[in-house]
Amino acid sequence: MEPLRAGAIGAHPLPPRRRAALAVDASGTYMASAGLDRKLRLFDLRTYKALHELVLPLGAAHLDFSQRGLLAASCGDVVQVYKDVAKELPTQPYLCHRPPQPPSALRFCPFEDVLGVGHAQGFSSILVPGAGEANLDALENNPYRSRRQRQEWEVKALLEKVTMGRGAP
Repeated sequence: MEPLRAGAIGAHPLPPRRRAALAVDASGTYMASAGLDRKLRLFDLRTYKALHELVLPLGAAHLDFSQRGLLAASCGDVVQVYKDVAKELPTQPYLCHRPPQPPSALRFCPFEDVLGVGHAQGFSSILVPGAGEANLDALENNPYRSRRQRQEWEVKALLEKVTMGRGAP
C-alpha cells in the first residue's frame, strides 16, 4: 500500500519543490495541513474528508499538535495556537506570539504546557495553558524515569513475555 500524501486527499495545490506543512495528532485521527494558499485544513483520517478550512494571515510553514489537541502554526514571523480545532472552526487564535526571528521549528513538550519555537537567534519557550496532558499514564513509557527504573521495567517486560510464552503448566 502506498503511503498517504497530502495531495492524495486534495489538500493543497503545490508548486514544484514546495511542500505543505503537515501534522498528525497523537491519536492518529486528525491531520492538519497548510500550504502557500494561506489555508489550514483539518482532515479526519478515518474518513479522509476535510472537516474545517481556516484562512491564515500567511501560509504556515510549520504545524504541531499538542497532547490535548491544540494546534500550533507558524505563519511568517508569528506563531499562532488554535484550540479545539477538531470540534469546531476557530474564529480567532487562542494565543499569538512573535519570536525575535521567524520560526524555523515548532514542537509541544509532552506532559508540559510548553511550546518550543526554534528560530535564527536560538530557542523560545512559550507557555500554552492546557496544552499538555496533566497526568502521566503508568501503563505508558514514563519520560521522567531514571536509568534504574528503565532497567527494572525492561526486566519485568521480559519476564511477562516468558510466562506468557510458556502457557499454563
